[in-house]
Amino acid sequence: MSMARLANAIRQQASMVGNDKSAPRFATVSSYDASTHSVKVTLEPTDPGEENTESNWMPMGAIGIGNGWGVAVGPQIGDQVLVIYEHGDFSSGTIVARIFSVAQQAIPVPSGEIWALHSTGSFVKLVTSGDVDVNTAGNLNAIVAGDMTASVTGNASTTAANASVTATGTATVTAPSISLGATGQTLLQFVTSAFVALFNGHTHPDPQGGNSLPPTQQMSGAQLTSTVKGG
Repeated sequence: MSMARLANAIRQQASMVGNDKSAPRFATVSSYDASTHSVKVTLEPTDPGEENTESNWMPMGAIGIGNGWGVAVGPQIGDQVLVIYEHGDFSSGTIVARIFSVAQQAIPVPSGEIWALHSTGSFVKLVTSGDVDVNTAGNLNAIVAGDMTASVTGNASTTAANASVTATGTATVTAPSISLGATGQTLLQFVTSAFVALFNGHTHPDPQGGNSLPPTQQMSGAQLTSTVKGG
């Protein structure tokens, strides 16, 4: 036998041996088990005359894993994924990647940025300027078991329809100057009117019985000074 025929025979035999091996394949997620982060997938047939084949349950890769914790994104039915098979065994598949497709188009993330974008429109974006952009389509809930500290080298502002601050202990606000204003009555006007009303209406016990009359000399706001300054 010539060397050429021998080489062809070897290649043919090697091809026959590999026919029962499953190569990496693109597939579509058909079922998802959130408790185990595993999926079933539908494989597109290589022969047009064959029907789609659904796999057994197979694990889905994650960004980070731990015992009951990690970083994971729950897949949707219809997601396109890449499946590899341990030792080419079709029953031992693992999802190693999720691939954007024509049906599920990629989000336009600029080079060097990191985005987490939800279908509701909520997102967290680490952008090239160094900013972190956060948008919530619903509520933003934060539960802190310990202390919370926020340090801002620039300015800080909060705008809301209504706002409240509640402390079970002491609430302290310290600044060289504190300005409080309102679209209605200012804090200074409120404090002034309260003190004027208190003085002008106050009485004293009368030794002969009963109480004295309110002061005949009434006070006005112009006679008051206050450490409270309002806008």
